[in-house]
Amino acid sequence: MIIKKRDSLENFIREQLIGPGGCNYQFYVCHEENEQLEPGCSFGEVINTTPGSIYSSAILFPKKAVEDVQYKPQADYDGKEDTEEDTLCIDNDIEDELVEEKNLDNSEDIDALERRFPNKFGISCCLDESKINEDIIISVSGRYYKKLESLTSLRIKIEDVEGFKSFLDDEEFKRRIGKLVAVDGNTIKIAMGINEKEVRQKRDGLREVNKYLCNLIATNPDGSICDIYNETSFKPEYRFLSAYKERLFSKLNNFDTEGNYTCARREEIKERIKNIEKYETYISYIEDVIAVFDPQGFGYWESINFEKK
Repeated sequence: MIIKKRDSLENFIREQLIGPGGCNYQFYVCHEENEQLEPGCSFGEVINTTPGSIYSSAILFPKKAVEDVQYKPQADYDGKEDTEEDTLCIDNDIEDELVEEKNLDNSEDIDALERRFPNKFGISCCLDESKINEDIIISVSGRYYKKLESLTSLRIKIEDVEGFKSFLDDEEFKRRIGKLVAVDGNTIKIAMGINEKEVRQKRDGLREVNKYLCNLIATNPDGSICDIYNETSFKPEYRFLSAYKERLFSKLNNFDTEGNYTCARREEIKERIKNIEKYETYISYIEDVIAVFDPQGFGYWESINFEKK
């Protein structure tokens, strides 16, 4: 049991630090059957942000040239016009100084850049003396990432397909969001694109859907409203699912001096929390889709696995 837990923790840490698996394999791309990669390569995971935003170890960055710093020196003006000879001497002196300063700055810039974004690494190892003259084969494997240009083939995995379909068919959702996505098996695919202005509109609409669902969950079977939802300190503009869930948890986690629950409505509150988390998951799917069209977002990135000897 201890070994199993240790392995599970180790795998989790590896997924978060090195990958793949930082996004829990929630996204993938449907590739054409005739889409080929070079030998030794295969399509890998898809993530919804830049690789460097998730992973923090075992990373090599593409080598980039450092742009030369542009200088625009200004000579002091003493009211006298410079002769052609004076101007030539000044220009030569400035040029010599700038060349020296530029080389120094470039060297420092490149060193700093390579420390922050390493683009190479080395391997050292020890060999048994008897193996020195034998042929040694080193196998190197890894993956590199490319930003997705076409998003029509992007798929987002979902749980509770039937529940999510009911969520999409809700009249309030249709009014606020429209037919943005469609269900394809156990995944979501993008049904229509949106422009930059509509990104903000859809996000505002999703906030209203969130508040609508919060009210729906707080409504009792007889039409009355949950007293926790109706507390005067819970202002209408803050009645979102996450805020309501916090208040439910605070009521649920009340104990007496002997450590026993004092809340007589435990099952009712637990059911409301369960429904909140279900809808929060559905909303997160739509947020992922809206983020696809956000020009200020990081975009989606697909990895290409490789192995070379």
